Amino acid sequence: MIQTCIWKGVESIVLESGALRIVVLPSQGGHIASMRTASGRELLWQAPGESYRLARPGSAFSDGESAGMDDMFPNAAACRLSEGELAGRELPDHGELWTLPCSVERCEKNLLVLSAQGQCLPYRIEKTISLTENSLRIQYYLENTGDAAFPFLWAAHPLFQAEHFERVEIPGYRGGVTLPYCFGREKASGKLCYPTDRWDDGTLADLQKIPEKEAGVGYKYMTDAKNGQGLCILKGKPGRENVYVTVPAATIPYLGVWVDACSDREAPAYVVAPEPSNHVSVTMEKCPSILQPCERFTWWIQYTVENRGD
Repeated sequence: MIQTCIWKGVESIVLESGALRIVVLPSQGGHIASMRTASGRELLWQAPGESYRLARPGSAFSDGESAGMDDMFPNAAACRLSEGELAGRELPDHGELWTLPCSVERCEKNLLVLSAQGQCLPYRIEKTISLTENSLRIQYYLENTGDAAFPFLWAAHPLFQAEHFERVEIPGYRGGVTLPYCFGREKASGKLCYPTDRWDDGTLADLQKIPEKEAGVGYKYMTDAKNGQGLCILKGKPGRENVYVTVPAATIPYLGVWVDACSDREAPAYVVAPEPSNHVSVTMEKCPSILQPCERFTWWIQYTVENRGD
């Protein structure tokens, strides 16, 4: 069923099935603020405080709520476009979609359709959020509404509470990964072999194991090759749920994994974030996805929550 509520002072829409309950904030790019299981367990990281930290277009991600589930679109790292007819356009940190107000196009049983208009680039994007018994699915529809082509990067940005999980797995993937961010660990080459390798000090780098809380430690790795199965699995600790993250491998072929074991000492967060993407990098350099005028592009992501059975 669908109902409305106030989430930390912000109007929101609630979708609920037998196994899941999610809270969506249309005014913040369709931000998913909460994802609870039938037992009441909150799966997404929650920022401290009783008031939601509203973000405005152009905000740095750290100035917003820095919690829940968002999208990075039409870019990830802040940058200025360097090529094409729209060269010189400034694109903000984590993109702009997570800050854009969305219009509610449809709102019915277990289905919510939101739309937003781009400000940095000429596009219209539509998000269809639907809930089945134990799965959350988000379908995206993107259209270039301008007269010039532009590159775009999309990456999921779900901040799951790491304390619920013991492993993060990429089934079938064996290859290299790149480290765009690394705090509290050293790897001068910026490269590791998946699933295991060594940090520069000789200690084991087990990229499938979620580390214990350790102040000052955090890293992100991205697959160098395509993730052919389009699947990432968060393996729950005993008595906790598994989360299966699925995307269409043909259009969203790469995967980043952000593991934060409290890297920011002033605002510690213990999170794990599987981030499927259409680009191998967090930058717009050599971005393969170019949207021509009037062209459309669609993709989806699905989160399936299952009990471990133990």
